[in-house]
Amino acid sequence: MFQPKHVLRGGEATIALSLDRYGKLVSADIVKNSGVPLLDETALAIARSAQPFPPPPAEIGDSNARFEAVLVFVKSVEPGKPSEMTRQEQLLQSRMRGICRGC
Repeated sequence: MFQPKHVLRGGEATIALSLDRYGKLVSADIVKNSGVPLLDETALAIARSAQPFPPPPAEIGDSNARFEAVLVFVKSVEPGKPSEMTRQEQLLQSRMRGICRGC
């Protein structure tokens, strides 16, 4: 599984994938960049590491199949610090324990 480096900003990158008849990645390109070069590089690395893909449907024909995908990267925090979601989840769990003793 691909593990991206620590990223301080989130963003969306749209990539175009071209697959051959057998699901092998022929090319991967950025269609719409995220505005963060590291995220764009990560999006392409994810596409390369995900192959082989399932073969395209027979109705696509023998030429390369082209697909687009949007990869959404959520903002992370510095290592060792809990994210805002983690803090919210902890607060919710604390409240639930206070309300429902057996939960």
